[in-house]
Amino acid sequence: MRRLEREGHHAAIRQLWELIQLRARRGIGPVFYLRAGLYRRELSWRDKLDFVAGKKYDRLIHSVNPPEHDHFTRDKLECYRILRANGIPTPEVYGIVEGAISASWDGEVLRSSGDLLKILESRGIDTVCFKFVTGTRGRGFYKVRIDRKAAAPMVTIEPKGETVPLADFWRTLREAKLFNGYFCQAVIDQHPGVARFNPSSVNTLRCWMVRTAAGEWRMCCANLRMGIGKTAVDNIAAGGFAPAIDIDTGRLSSGIQRRVDRPVHAAHPVTGERIEGTILPMWPEAKALCERTVALFPYYCLASVDLAFGREGPLIIELGSSPDEMQAEWGRGAYPLLRELIRKGCVVNAGSGTPR
Repeated sequence: MRRLEREGHHAAIRQLWELIQLRARRGIGPVFYLRAGLYRRELSWRDKLDFVAGKKYDRLIHSVNPPEHDHFTRDKLECYRILRANGIPTPEVYGIVEGAISASWDGEVLRSSGDLLKILESRGIDTVCFKFVTGTRGRGFYKVRIDRKAAAPMVTIEPKGETVPLADFWRTLREAKLFNGYFCQAVIDQHPGVARFNPSSVNTLRCWMVRTAAGEWRMCCANLRMGIGKTAVDNIAAGGFAPAIDIDTGRLSSGIQRRVDRPVHAAHPVTGERIEGTILPMWPEAKALCERTVALFPYYCLASVDLAFGREGPLIIELGSSPDEMQAEWGRGAYPLLRELIRKGCVVNAGSGTPR
């Protein structure tokens, strides 16, 4: 606090007073206060009260979306089943690792590393990814290249290049107890216009969609998440950052990294690729696909959508009915939006039926 005071921000005693007030009224703790830059003089007190975090944020989200229906989006395979049944493009799922749990999976079960090698052989591929069935924030994600022709197949974990025997890697997958185990999925062939920012990660759109009083869905805010350096994930929690997107044009702004010093990047800090002012490819198609996707889930009034820009068109990665907050990246708080949805009656009883 003293350092921030010396840099021209509020006095340390003022920052402490704000922290006490924001903790009591909005659930905001010291880490969020610093990473969102709430210590800045240029933010009014009213602006700061627009932010919300912790259990207070969770309660607002669950007032808008009924938590008993979270399983439709928490289980990635259940979500994919609904999406693909309705013609929504998603990355292909090759199978689940034996021992994984999903409410609706009725496809391939990979019981051994030999089953995985058969999948690779039949498709003529050597690179796949593995995800937790109910994982979040990039935890447990693997992108691997498998030398399937060797007498003792080896796995190279990308992008860092660590090499381990396939038998050992398979044991790691089989023994995973967290987040309902692993499934195997196709690697996304990313559009060059988006891959160039950080080629080792799939750099994805994260947007919030809200349902209007007329029952129509609209995009209210969007960011392009991208990794920094040699990483396979773009998640902010894993060190990435997320420039905001103008939702009308698809034009990127500069990106603020979620750190206490809040560095602003007009270009990618590692690759040097220009970010600010770049217009994303296939933006009208991406927006339309997000709208089609959320319309399949009538229980929800608010949803986050993760979308990848594939070489052949946009693909839905996942949907969230209890979305992670991205207020630090937006530069504004979510409290007014959530309160307005509740005030207008877009709460638990606003949706009916089940996903289509």
